Amino acid sequence: MKCTHSLTCYLPVTDPTARIVRDDDVKGRVPQTPEEFASAFLASSAGLENRADMDSYRQEFVGKPERVIAYRQSASAEHATTSRKGSAYMISIPMEARAVMLRRLQILRGTLATQLIIFM
Repeated sequence: MKCTHSLTCYLPVTDPTARIVRDDDVKGRVPQTPEEFASAFLASSAGLENRADMDSYRQEFVGKPERVIAYRQSASAEHATTSRKGSAYMISIPMEARAVMLRRLQILRGTLATQLIIFM
């Protein structure tokens, strides 16, 4: 398949008018409908590997209450103690302003030699 769109190559899977087959030798073997693309992917080695990876993820993480508890503890530990308990933000506005000012100071210190050369 030849991707005719610069932004994404997924469009030929869903838009039959966007498909351009590169070679005449493979015209009959290229899937024509989204369903054919899906079945070809599922039968391919990449599809089988993807399915095995998804199954191992489900066995390891899905339906495990201890994982839920660990995640909630981790998420609450990331929040600053000064921010509201129900806040979706990790740090308070004053903490964020301090971090931004500190980073700007670090940038200015890093370019101090350049600033001195410019002013001379």
